[in-house]
Amino acid sequence: MNWETYSLLGVGAGLTALTLTRSTLTQKLRTRLIKIPVIGELVNCPYCMCHWTGAVFATSWLPEGIGSYLIDACITTGFAVLFTGVMMKLWLFQEAELDRYRAAIKEMVAKPKEINHEAEPD
Repeated sequence: MNWETYSLLGVGAGLTALTLTRSTLTQKLRTRLIKIPVIGELVNCPYCMCHWTGAVFATSWLPEGIGSYLIDACITTGFAVLFTGVMMKLWLFQEAELDRYRAAIKEMVAKPKEINHEAEPD
């Protein structure tokens, strides 16, 4: 397998892990599985899920042998974890920016109310 294939499989595995652990589509399933100790952590952690999705995605090259599969699975998982880490950092950065904008909007909405109250005579 070449590096382009590893990286594409890693991105696919990372996107699958993010979808399974963060999507509203799988939220009902995750809330059911969270009661099971080991599986509950797995379905809510993108990094944990990357190991499984990377291993599954690497099975496309399984006929080459088990030794080759283990190496392929490790490399694919590594790319998946790197991709997921970058995406999570960007996602968290965007959430922080959104929170800042929400606070600014709330402040702007509150100011006209304060001005109107000050202008009214008692």
